[in-house]
Amino acid sequence: YGDIWCLTYLKRAYLFDSNTEKFIDVLGPLEAEREQTFVVQRIISLPKGVAWIVCDQGYNFRIDESLIKKNKGITMFSTFNNTVKGENVYNIHQDADGDEWILTNKGATIVGNKTINSDFPFHTITERNDEIWLSRNNGKLAKFDKSTVTPQFIEVPSYIERINALEIIDNRTLALGTDESLVLFDTQSNTFKHIHILGPTQKDQHITHIFKDRTGEL
Repeated sequence: YGDIWCLTYLKRAYLFDSNTEKFIDVLGPLEAEREQTFVVQRIISLPKGVAWIVCDQGYNFRIDESLIKKNKGITMFSTFNNTVKGENVYNIHQDADGDEWILTNKGATIVGNKTINSDFPFHTITERNDEIWLSRNNGKLAKFDKSTVTPQFIEVPSYIERINALEIIDNRTLALGTDESLVLFDTQSNTFKHIHILGPTQKDQHITHIFKDRTGEL
């Protein structure tokens, strides 16, 4: 909608209205109504026009960006009203069908048409060609099976003790960022390839993030 989300130093969530050039204190009216202050940790804006405000103490707010400027469109998601499984949110992702995945310390909650028959606490999610892949930082990797609505776990090599990042780089290859460098997983042959990145200017193999640019380079 052309507006800009802002997270302040004091942990407040504001939406900058590009038409009026004014800042909207999004949670302010709700805080006044509930006589409660929400400490914002993250703001995650999804392509469909929905934003999530992740707060301390297990409070999360789903914002419909088409309604928020009319003082509508705020929905609370919390363990207190049983709308999300866990109090700690690791990641939020919009899949190709528009469903929203909230990954928490007590399993994934899906806002949309899908369901997931698992309480496993995944940290990371990525998707390509109708395949949804999930990982946990303790080295667990799984593919979401839409027919059984369960994650199908993949046996990984013993040298993968921790997965910090997950990125699909082509139609069959999944890149894993680990504490022991980069690992490429061929999703069709179920094989792994360990890529060492040490060099004159690279002294550490610990990978925290993976980013693929528009030319396909990692």
